[in-house]
Amino acid sequence: ACSTKFLPPFHTQPLKRSGENKKQQDQETKKSNKIMAKLFVGGLSSRTTEESMKLAFSRFGDVKEVIVMKERGFGFVTFEDQEAADKALEETRQELDGSKVDVKPAVSKGSGGDRGGGGGGGNE
Repeated sequence: ACSTKFLPPFHTQPLKRSGENKKQQDQETKKSNKIMAKLFVGGLSSRTTEESMKLAFSRFGDVKEVIVMKERGFGFVTFEDQEAADKALEETRQELDGSKVDVKPAVSKGSGGDRGGGGGGGNE
């Protein structure tokens, strides 16, 4: 009977020292501590632009990103922190470019359930 031994593959990358791993984890933790908050804004006017939406929502706090889906009548605004988003959520019905808009927490597509609903074309 012939027996063949199989050897495990060699490591081609150098192993990290535990100190390097800890340092990298600390940096990633610091980044993730600053939680950004994304809100859904429904019922946008066809006149709404990213600039006008950013200007309207910046009164609540620092706006990181604005996305306007003009043809779909909704958009998203992302704040630098949850506190600013909470302030915006206190006013669920707001006026923007002549339209009454609904402001709700954004829900990722993967989570299922109610995603904040569509906004329609807005009230021009």
